[in-house]
Amino acid sequence: MGRHREAALVLEEGLRLDPFDWPLKQALEAATQGVLRDLVEGASPGPASFSSAHCTVHASITSQDRMM
Repeated sequence: MGRHREAALVLEEGLRLDPFDWPLKQALEAATQGVLRDLVEGASPGPASFSSAHCTVHASITSQDRMM
């Protein structure tokens, strides 16, 4: 299992500090895709350790990036 979840959390914090950093947004999208891939493949420790709030935040960031 990759460490996509940890990466996503760190990248999310970076975007709080600089919300217009395009490379951070791209990296967060890649990490989010990795998290979702891990969930689909069953490689995640489970939903109890992963809040749905992170999915919502990532989905909204990804949607906004595509609009730009």
